[in-house]
Amino acid sequence: MYLPQELYDVIIDFLQDSPASLRNCSLICRAFVDRAQSHLFRKIDIQVSLSFLPKSAAAESECVLRVQRLCRVLVDSPHILEYIQSIHIGVASAALVAPLAAVPWSTRSRIQRVALLKIPSSTVLLSEGVRALVEIPSLQALVLSFAPGPEVDKPTRADLKAFFSRCSDATALRSLEITGCSIKANHPTQRHGGRLGEPYRGPIGWTERPRIHRLGVFLSADLLDAFNSSFFPLDLSQLRELHLFDLRPRMSEFFMRNCASVTDLFVHSSRYNEELIQTDLSGFTSLTHIHLLSGWQTDVLGNLPPTNRVAHLQIVVVEMSLSNVFRHRWTKFEEQVLTRMPALVAVEVVYRFSSRPLEMDAGGSGSGGEQPLQLQSHHVGEVSLGVVRVLEKVLPRLHERRFLNVRFVESHNPINR
Repeated sequence: MYLPQELYDVIIDFLQDSPASLRNCSLICRAFVDRAQSHLFRKIDIQVSLSFLPKSAAAESECVLRVQRLCRVLVDSPHILEYIQSIHIGVASAALVAPLAAVPWSTRSRIQRVALLKIPSSTVLLSEGVRALVEIPSLQALVLSFAPGPEVDKPTRADLKAFFSRCSDATALRSLEITGCSIKANHPTQRHGGRLGEPYRGPIGWTERPRIHRLGVFLSADLLDAFNSSFFPLDLSQLRELHLFDLRPRMSEFFMRNCASVTDLFVHSSRYNEELIQTDLSGFTSLTHIHLLSGWQTDVLGNLPPTNRVAHLQIVVVEMSLSNVFRHRWTKFEEQVLTRMPALVAVEVVYRFSSRPLEMDAGGSGSGGEQPLQLQSHHVGEVSLGVVRVLEKVLPRLHERRFLNVRFVESHNPINR
């Protein structure tokens, strides 16, 4: 007696969070193979192993070997490409160019997200292996991170033009993130064909540029110039979500040209940034959500135009930022929120906690203040009670108006929206 395949699939679906169980299932029964492989290969995340501390050349070599092994599997079993939705490569070494180029990505792949970290040079960026990945028609999100290196390895603006021209084949591309990219200085503009100042016209049969809705970028001055140039082959005029990892004084032109449609602004800088707090936000006419990934950047709220439509504000805090030392900053923050955001309906404070004990002062200093709170972060209930009490004290008016909402996230976990 044979069970229907649908029932086998349901059984495997219950095991999708256990890679070891899925591997065993794929080996013991043919009816389990397809479903088990679809879960095993859906998200491929090959990063530098945390077992190597500090991170070393040996750790990166292990990462490269794992990618090479994956490429061999995909060449031998190309049907697996149909299962992959996301691929994350922690070290985009030059040694991976040939293995990546050998994989038939364009024939069966349905990948939606590609992340390439520690790109060492423009040679790798423009290689056939990387090209095959970024030309996948189903690609929706692309993450690029460049490794620091000598001037000779940096890409030129023409290199970026050539690379992003290839990305234009991924017509579904909507999300782009670039960090660590600096452009080679004093380099002739003539390279890879075409003058730098010419607008991008696309290949024969090309109709329109991919429209990027989500942009995350560490905007070096050189990269900003490239984005502002007419040759840039991606359409940034319909941005919805903007992630900033750093700011430069010359960003005003970029804001004026591309940020009128942005509804969600994420500021990732974790240190006090004077250029950030002086940035003119008047161009963000559609902004409704602001996410501050650090309490250091609250002064940026003072740059919002009086007629802004920001309804939701999220700010990430850690234990130190709730101490009395920063009480004046919280007072100013509350004043800015209440006076500069007429459409506000909610303030979410995301508290990041670790697995060690922490201590916070819930009251004023001196004999009249309350005793410091001793919080064991691995007991979420205890953390919740103590942190909420502190926030109610440092943000009393937001608490009274029922704007305040507190969420708790462990320090090693991502902050999900």
